[in-house]
Amino acid sequence: MILELDKKQFETLLKLVYLGNWIANATRDGDEDDPTIDEYDEMEHFIFKVGYENGFKKIITYGKEYDIYDFTEDYLENEINELIDRYNDYSFWEGLTQNLVQRDIVEELGEREYLQMDPIKRWSITFEKSNLYDDEFIENGIENLRLIPKPKPKKDLK
Repeated sequence: MILELDKKQFETLLKLVYLGNWIANATRDGDEDDPTIDEYDEMEHFIFKVGYENGFKKIITYGKEYDIYDFTEDYLENEINELIDRYNDYSFWEGLTQNLVQRDIVEELGEREYLQMDPIKRWSITFEKSNLYDDEFIENGIENLRLIPKPKPKKDLK
């Protein structure tokens, strides 16, 4: 297979490969219980090597000791980290909202009723409650979030 790309298209491909591998492997430990996805690492290595050997040394570094290609620190800081930060921010708020909404609905209806609910009705209720949390988080961030410990059961002193 032959793929012809201009410099701008190849730079976009580099970003996509990096970000795709980052999504797939950033949270993995790399050990036996949580291995990285090698085929993604290998594809990133291959694409970055092609870039390094074809005029992208201003944005790609090569570490000979470990045979690693990566974006330069400057490129990461100015081109990539903003995308990752935006993704992390969105994922944080979206995940928090969805977990809190599901918790609230299950507390109100019970888990059995929640799981047996018509999917469209569940979506509608979830959407409505999500909007409440979204509005709160947009206005106040985490300012009003507090962990409230459950009261400990009182011991019978007979």
